[in-house]
Amino acid sequence: MDYKDDVLISSSGKTRSRYNEWEAKISKELLNLNWSLAYIDTDISDSECANFLGFDDVCDATIVASIGKSF
Repeated sequence: MDYKDDVLISSSGKTRSRYNEWEAKISKELLNLNWSLAYIDTDISDSECANFLGFDDVCDATIVASIGKSF
């Protein structure tokens, strides 16, 4: 993400206008269902997240599991 203005402010007062988000994902079709497991993370610190979004836990790494079916 690249914002026009410096929106991310660290606890030391340093600012920046961009951050990186990445995802590592594996998927497999089994029993006519699409199964996937993903690890998603950003390079936003807890203090930057709290200053930008008001919460410090929404920018933490997350594991997402999904099952889908195409018709």
